[in-house]
Amino acid sequence: MKRTLLHILCIFTLGLALLAGCNKAAAPAAETHSTTGVVVEVRPNVLVIQHQDFPGFMKGMTMPFELADPDLAKGIKPGDKVSFTLTKTEQGYPLTAIQKIP
Repeated sequence: MKRTLLHILCIFTLGLALLAGCNKAAAPAAETHSTTGVVVEVRPNVLVIQHQDFPGFMKGMTMPFELADPDLAKGIKPGDKVSFTLTKTEQGYPLTAIQKIP
């Protein structure tokens, strides 16, 4: 009798643990878009970039991009060729990564 009760208790506890794990939804991956372009202008917290198409997202054009972090613009100047990434947030699509390219 004690053994059966112990087995039932173990199975019940294991069931609860499995259900708790199933209820935890994995955080969705952030939506990102990357392309290349040429920096046209550097403003406070904004880079104006003449960019190529973001495949499946946006045609190429010249436009301003708000920076997720002002430090991203350090060392960037007009005329620099760059690859960069936008990441979707509640406020829009700020520029979240940038790298000069040769």
